[in-house]
Amino acid sequence: MIKHLDRIQHKRLAKRRLDSYDKTCLVLYFCEFIQECYAVDVLTSIMKTVRLAGTVFCTAEVEAPWSVHTRGLPSGIFHAVVRGSCMLILDEDNSRYDLKQGDVVFLPFGDAHVMCDSPSTEPVPIVDIVETEPGQSVGSLKIEGWGEATSIICGSFSFEQSEIHPLLSNLPSVIVVRKEEGDLASWLASTLELMSHELQESGPGAEIVLTRLADVILVYALRKHIDSLPPGEGGWLGALRDPQLSKALGHIHHEPDERWTAGSLATKVGMSRSAFFSRFSEMVGEPPGQYLTRWRMHLATQALKEDSVSLAEVAFQVGYNSESSFSKAFKRIVGRSPSIYRKDVLQQAA
Repeated sequence: MIKHLDRIQHKRLAKRRLDSYDKTCLVLYFCEFIQECYAVDVLTSIMKTVRLAGTVFCTAEVEAPWSVHTRGLPSGIFHAVVRGSCMLILDEDNSRYDLKQGDVVFLPFGDAHVMCDSPSTEPVPIVDIVETEPGQSVGSLKIEGWGEATSIICGSFSFEQSEIHPLLSNLPSVIVVRKEEGDLASWLASTLELMSHELQESGPGAEIVLTRLADVILVYALRKHIDSLPPGEGGWLGALRDPQLSKALGHIHHEPDERWTAGSLATKVGMSRSAFFSRFSEMVGEPPGQYLTRWRMHLATQALKEDSVSLAEVAFQVGYNSESSFSKAFKRIVGRSPSIYRKDVLQQAA
């Protein structure tokens, strides 16, 4: 009887230990899941504050031989090949990119370039041949020939306050998203089909639909670019693929008002301070403290556009207890004091 009771007690103790072990595993799993969400959501936090503005400015229906030159623009440019094939040639270094149906090419810095059927075809300035009907926001470009027919959707996009934003500082001059590459291929093809449909139908709200679709295509391109980066390369975007650095970036982006130091961030991601500082500086291109300051100033530029928020409140929101220390940091990064920046922005918006 006693032995039987001992066996029962032993089983109960074992079950308690197992339950305790399961709960511990669950807690650890949940913590790891939260950290993963922080890492993945960094790009989302960037896109929310960057105030992306995309638009379609023309559709091209061309037949070989054809060649069109676009001069450099202050905004980014994209071309989506809906039908046929073509080539993009950069003015700066004459680098060439072959494109075919379903491919999308992005020029984040709006570099001057040629779109053509062949490098031997003499280019024509795009401003000389794009026609826009009265009341329409999207122009049309048509070149008749005797060769292969190609259809292209041409658009532009801009990032607000991009000079201090971490996104643009690490992008290459050209990003090509191929139709046949990766899991995003089918989604990209569907998005292009929907964009083509909106351009053809021109129904109510078509302009806003095209703008949103242009935004979606750009996010696809950024995902594709991040996925294609070799380990240890790509600057800030490449750091998003590093489990520990992406978690550190997540903490900075979600909690910019915290008193972060290289040491406290290193502890959060399970690294020594020296190893973390070295890897962060090498991958992101600047030390953790400098990146934190720049991110805070980017957020401050957004908050200063609201006239109802005082400078002291903005300073507190981005982690500064002193308005004077905030003003010094802002002027060092942005080039203007917060009050002058606010005045200039509100005057432009008036």
